Amino acid sequence: LRLTGYMKINGKTEPLSSPVIPFTSQLGVDLIPPVLKSPAPNQRLTYQQVIENGLFVSWDPVPGIKGYNLRIVDNKNAKVFDKKVLTNPLRLEELPPGVYRWAMRSLDDNDKPSKWSKNRPFTIEEMPQIKWVGGSDPTKYGYVSKQPSLLAKWQQNVKSVKQWKVRIVPEGKLATDTKWQAVNRPLVQVLLPDDGVYSVEVEGLGPKGKAVARSSKKLFKVAQKDLLPPPQFSRDLPEILKATKRGDFDLKWKQVEGATRYKFQLLTEDGGQVIEERVVDRTTASLKKMRPGNYKISVKAVDEYQRDGEPTRARELQVPKKSGIQAPTIKTINVK
Repeated sequence: LRLTGYMKINGKTEPLSSPVIPFTSQLGVDLIPPVLKSPAPNQRLTYQQVIENGLFVSWDPVPGIKGYNLRIVDNKNAKVFDKKVLTNPLRLEELPPGVYRWAMRSLDDNDKPSKWSKNRPFTIEEMPQIKWVGGSDPTKYGYVSKQPSLLAKWQQNVKSVKQWKVRIVPEGKLATDTKWQAVNRPLVQVLLPDDGVYSVEVEGLGPKGKAVARSSKKLFKVAQKDLLPPPQFSRDLPEILKATKRGDFDLKWKQVEGATRYKFQLLTEDGGQVIEERVVDRTTASLKKMRPGNYKISVKAVDEYQRDGEPTRARELQVPKKSGIQAPTIKTINVK
């Protein structure tokens, strides 16, 4: 570029020129893709980092460009994000664990795009797994309450988790139809409507109340815990039992595994009414000076939850009418 002016010098008009100044002229803006910055190539991000702080996407801006098209796809090439963006850096939230690729292109004032930048891969690591107490295999759970119930426990193995939420789904019901329940301890104990199979899933919550850890789904087959079986009498015990003539009777039975006590019952002859009940912590019981008559007896074990087990088959007990005390024999009578 040179500027030329004219001046009158000694009555003559003379040209005066400036030095030549070089410059470049360009019409419009070059549509080139931006240089990607973050996430870096093959960068690995923890799920907790993403869920609590978000995923920040940044790039070097192109001069004269105000808008960009950001595209993120998963490992199946499905689009996770494909929108026009204006903010740099851009914060994305709640991106699940997985392997992703991202690319960008510039947009002019008419949203005409440049070519795409190169795809850049990054990974959000899987959520830490909460471990079940007793393992994750299907488990039988026997409840001892009157109504069906379930107690499920898990380990406190993820340090950042201080609170949990639990979802208990009956078999045949959709998980999306079941609400989560918040708990402050690594266990859940709930009443259930029915016996059956239930799927239990736990999520650990971070300081901001978002899930940062998750358990596998564990199946529980819920049914009432079996009652203790009836005690066994010795094989040589007769079907009809007999008390002594004094009305005394002793009974023994075999120990039942899991029993803490036993209930010994003396019943009416038809077995319909309890005349006397004794609670003993041993495997014997004694009755003294019973009135003559016919009775029935039965024994049942009591477990650690104070539940009566199945009773033995009632045995008939006979108490004789005659007294066992005999009158003395008269040998000699002396008459004076």
